[in-house]
Amino acid sequence: MDSGNDILNILGDSQGIGLSFSILNLFKIPFFLLILGNVFFIVLLYLRIKILADTFSSPNSKLIKLILKAHIALSIVASLVTILLIVLA
Repeated sequence: MDSGNDILNILGDSQGIGLSFSILNLFKIPFFLLILGNVFFIVLLYLRIKILADTFSSPNSKLIKLILKAHIALSIVASLVTILLIVLA
């Protein structure tokens, strides 16, 4: 009879291998989707400004493209760091 209790104790042990779920994991999903939406918005912004810079000739169009590329690079790096921090939290 003790062997049955031992098996139940092993199955009910919280230190055993198994999946754990916490409310914090539930809050990670919207932040992850928000960051992916931000990256999607950046890509759309890049396409919009590229089309406008190519359509209207301006002496500042090369400067605008350079600033936009710097913004894209910084935003993608910041998004990756944020995703890393969300996953590690």
